Amino acid sequence: MNIAFEKNQCLEVFGNDWPTKDGTCIRDYIHITDLANGHIKSLEFLKKEVCWRKTGRFPVFKTITIGFHKTASELRSYVMGERICVWPLAYDIFEKMPLVRKKTKVTLYEATVEELTGKRFATLDEIFEEVISRGYILCPAEVGPYLRLVYTVQPVGEKMCIAMEKVPVEGSEPRAFVLQHDKKKGLILSWIGGYSNHHLNGDDIVIFMSPE
Repeated sequence: MNIAFEKNQCLEVFGNDWPTKDGTCIRDYIHITDLANGHIKSLEFLKKEVCWRKTGRFPVFKTITIGFHKTASELRSYVMGERICVWPLAYDIFEKMPLVRKKTKVTLYEATVEELTGKRFATLDEIFEEVISRGYILCPAEVGPYLRLVYTVQPVGEKMCIAMEKVPVEGSEPRAFVLQHDKKKGLILSWIGGYSNHHLNGDDIVIFMSPE
């Protein structure tokens, strides 16, 4: 700063015995915008962390009503009739998932994978175990399709996993629903496998419920 304000004539570099060509240390520089962005990210994280520590809770994402359809095939047909892209491997989940037998209002909470687990990558088992350890519960499977129907303003590129009991699929791995928004394909009801070679990224979103 003294150099910038012309208080000093030159910038002094200390040390002459470093393992470099001239014995001086290696200088490293960072752009001011990168430094500012780093501070912003830190403040955003601290804001969420302080909020969670004060309340013991993650923020409410949305309240929806499930249980409108008597069978999974009816629900699947309705979802596809709303011009939602249902991936074939997500299509199979409908065949085995249990349904809530009456209309039920559920409050959904959200957190990123990193907020839940402290990791940049995590498997479904790691994520779901953390949801339960924090006093929350897994969602009924049909939260996936019903949330897909009402969450029409999902940002392009966002990936949202439903924390649910993984649904077994014959001849394949158990699966959970994932909501995505693709620029070309539009709103998507997708899936993620339950084996350890499948994981979510730290900034992916997880949806879960409270036992209350």
